[in-house]
Amino acid sequence: MVGEQILSELSNPGRKLVFVDETGTSGATLRDIGSNFEVMCGIIAPSERYKNVKTTLQKALARIGFGVKEFHATEIVHPTSKSAWKSISFENRQMVFTEIVDALVEFAEQIFYLLLSEKQYYNQLKPKSLERGGDSLNHEAALRKAFFGGLIRQLPRPNMETAIIIDSKKALPDAIEMQELCDPTGFYLGSVIYVDSSEEEGLQLADLAAYLINRIFRVRERLTAGKFNNFDEIVENGYSRIKPILKRVSLAT
Repeated sequence: MVGEQILSELSNPGRKLVFVDETGTSGATLRDIGSNFEVMCGIIAPSERYKNVKTTLQKALARIGFGVKEFHATEIVHPTSKSAWKSISFENRQMVFTEIVDALVEFAEQIFYLLLSEKQYYNQLKPKSLERGGDSLNHEAALRKAFFGGLIRQLPRPNMETAIIIDSKKALPDAIEMQELCDPTGFYLGSVIYVDSSEEEGLQLADLAAYLINRIFRVRERLTAGKFNNFDEIVENGYSRIKPILKRVSLAT
């Protein structure tokens, strides 16, 4: 099957969909976490919900105009001078952000995540890996390995086919790239699917979920410092809405 056909069949009933994205705060230090922390996040939902949420986000994107190609949380909150979001007013960006939080809450059944700072990596993950004779991975690679290891062990298989879709960080010639799983049992095409987030609305919601988990720590520090703003309030509200379905992947997994 070609890439477009594979993606078009994600909405076929009877599957679990897992959309994965990551974010981080390079160079920043937070009191409770440390510096250079990264977040990986996977939103899980039944395939039957996906068609409606795709339509909702596509209509919202068409309504916005201004050459905006996808929902990207960081750009909505802090658009750069070259971002299409820069042409949209602060008030409208707030409304859009709230609208996509609504879509995330409606779509997601559960949200798995793992947050790892450099300090946690060097103090916890790397020593344990070396003790077991494992590879000396860097911070980001170790995060991905720990996250996917824990996630895959907790996914519902083999009774239901599960599709894992991951945001690709590079351009892809056939819309997607596939990586075969060591144990393909119960997974759609026996592989994880890499695709650009602009092609799949589910990845844009995974980006939002990762942003909320990442940003909530900074929001709390800003609140303590008396620098709380309107977007901080929206982020805090969005995080509180997804909190009941959040599940942290343990570093021990």
